[in-house]
Amino acid sequence: MDLFSKYIRDTENVELAKELYPVCKQILEETSEDRRYLYGKTTWFQPHIMNKYTSKFNNFFKYVDNEVNEFLKHQCIDATNAKIKMNEFWLSEMYEGGSHSCHVHSPHNQLSGNFYVYSEPNSSSIVFNRGVYNDVWSNFNKMDFTRYNSPEWCFVPTQGKFLLWESDLLHEVKTNQSKSRMALTFNIKITEEGE
Repeated sequence: MDLFSKYIRDTENVELAKELYPVCKQILEETSEDRRYLYGKTTWFQPHIMNKYTSKFNNFFKYVDNEVNEFLKHQCIDATNAKIKMNEFWLSEMYEGGSHSCHVHSPHNQLSGNFYVYSEPNSSSIVFNRGVYNDVWSNFNKMDFTRYNSPEWCFVPTQGKFLLWESDLLHEVKTNQSKSRMALTFNIKITEEGE
């Protein structure tokens, strides 16, 4: 019997990534560099830029909505009366030398995700961590890495890759080795109707 498993939805839509690439490049040209995001650019600190281009992302919003519903079905969550809302979405381009330390996107969200609009070879993987306090086998050698004993799982960013996970799942990005790793990131809040 498996207990308390975590699910990551991993799909791909290269055509959508190619469709979004030109508008994402335009947005990044309008995005100022910020010392809080070294080795790249992000609209996280400049949300007004994303707001200006919202209508260009309608196909992306539809894709996310469908994937969220598939995630909920997989988890056997009854979303019949649920209100699903994208709380935030932002665009980031990580340059060589960029990284993200270990973090989560909760407690105000249930789901979070990344959609890789563009990713050069040698772009850093997103790494999901078990957490140091949740790994009683951390000091032992493993004969084989499995979902029961692996301290982390890595996903290589490729153009069109879509990842969706529970917002409390620890993750990070190690030091990037490419000149461009472009991703749309978002958070989803799910509530019952009337909340």
